[in-house]
Amino acid sequence: MVPGRALGAMAALRRPASSPARSPGSEDPRLLHSAFELVGRALGALVTRAALIEVSAEASFLDTYLLMVTDSRLRERAFELIGEGKSVAHALGMVAREANRAANGIVGDPFLQERARDIEDLCDALLMLSSPDARAELPSKAVLLGDQLTVFDLLVSAKAQPVGIALTDRARGPRTKVLLQLMGVPAIIDVSGAFKWASPGDVA
Repeated sequence: MVPGRALGAMAALRRPASSPARSPGSEDPRLLHSAFELVGRALGALVTRAALIEVSAEASFLDTYLLMVTDSRLRERAFELIGEGKSVAHALGMVAREANRAANGIVGDPFLQERARDIEDLCDALLMLSSPDARAELPSKAVLLGDQLTVFDLLVSAKAQPVGIALTDRARGPRTKVLLQLMGVPAIIDVSGAFKWASPGDVA
């Protein structure tokens, strides 16, 4: 999908756990404010990069993420839940679940269902940037292995500076190619049975 050569230890793509690593009282809500701003700037930079490599049309979903991260209702709901004593992880998780319930309440609306998945993806990124979960952190300079790549990986996984990406034969999403192009490292897909023969730390 992206030509080149890479050498590094393999690491599986990860997401933050649903159970928080820290108690609500140990978290600083100001870090979530900073995460919203950081994600907004990062998405703006990705939109610019998409234009530079001439994939703006294929990367138009980034505009949806920009709208979500600047949506005052989403932000206010997250901080409302934190004000009620919820942890950052629980608050963002509830925001994502509420979006999913709203989308699934309208039968057969693929647009709303996709938007709900995008909100969940965005909330995962906000969580990792405001209240990092060591269980979801990646080693630096690794060859990443996974079933799917999402905008979360452009915002969070990319911080570990991966040298390459290998996706399994489950990577069939319409965004896969442009996401890999935006990651900008050598990448292959359709690696059948990858998790059967590859283990974290194996050199690839």
